[in-house]
Amino acid sequence: MTKILVVDDDKMQCTLIKRILQKEGHIVYAATSGNEGLQIADSKKIDLVFTDIVMPEMDGIELIRKLLATNEDLPVVVISGDDLGKTYFPNAHRLGAKACLEKPVNKSDILELIEQLVFAVKR
Repeated sequence: MTKILVVDDDKMQCTLIKRILQKEGHIVYAATSGNEGLQIADSKKIDLVFTDIVMPEMDGIELIRKLLATNEDLPVVVISGDDLGKTYFPNAHRLGAKACLEKPVNKSDILELIEQLVFAVKR
C-alpha cells in the first residue's frame, strides 16, 4: 500500500482527494496547512505528496523546499485552482516537484501520476 500525504487548506478539496485515494486502497494522511503536512511527513514514511500552492502560513513552494531538504527522492505533485497558484508551477518544477495539476483534480490524472511516480519506481 502506498502512503500518500495530501496538503490543502481547502478542506473539501483535501477530503475529495483523500476519498479517491482511499477507495484505491492507499493509506492517506490529510493536512490543511503546510506546517501540519511537515509534521505528518516527519512522523510517517510517506511515498508521495499532493500539495496545494496557495495556502496561508506556509505556501506549497516552501513546503516543497522543506520536504525535499530531508528527502530529495520524495515525489511531490503540486495542485492549484487559481491563476496565482498556476504561475508558481514553473518554480515548483525547478524545486523538484514531479508534476502539477489544475483543480478541479481529475481522478484518472491522480491515479496515473501515482502509477508513474510511485509504482514505476518500485518495479
